[in-house]
Amino acid sequence: MIGVISRASAAVALAAAAVAGPVALAAPASAHTSLTGTAPEDGSVVPAPKSVVLTFADAVILPQAVLTDAAGKEFGGKPASKGKKVTVPVRKTLQPGLHHVSWRAVSPDGHPIEGEFSFTVEGGATQAAASSARQEEEGSGPWTWIVLGVLALGLVGGGLYWASSRNDEE
Repeated sequence: MIGVISRASAAVALAAAAVAGPVALAAPASAHTSLTGTAPEDGSVVPAPKSVVLTFADAVILPQAVLTDAAGKEFGGKPASKGKKVTVPVRKTLQPGLHHVSWRAVSPDGHPIEGEFSFTVEGGATQAAASSARQEEEGSGPWTWIVLGVLALGLVGGGLYWASSRNDEE
């Protein structure tokens, strides 16, 4: 009788693990917004802009942006957010050459997002190729959840194996 009950318990636990496994392995919904465009565009060669505009998929809060030239001198004013757009005024006329924008904002789900891009102001002999954009979003990716799900299934399976082998000895 004990063996039948133990096997029934093991079957129920195995069924629960089979149902919980896909849930544990499912990637979490991500509500982070993303940068969808910039003006000037990353890598572009443009006349000196009067402002830099960052466009996001959703409205962001607490935007920050730093506009610098190749020497590290800052040119940007305080970013203003309106809807999905963040505008950074240019305080002084940008000189010809490479300029870099580093930005950070908070997405609607409360997670910070950040990135950077570069553009070149045309004119003079100092024109340089702009660097590639690098946009980084913080947070755990799906691999974290996959690893945790596999570990959970391994623990459940190991526990079931241990319990069934222990019952077989009795």
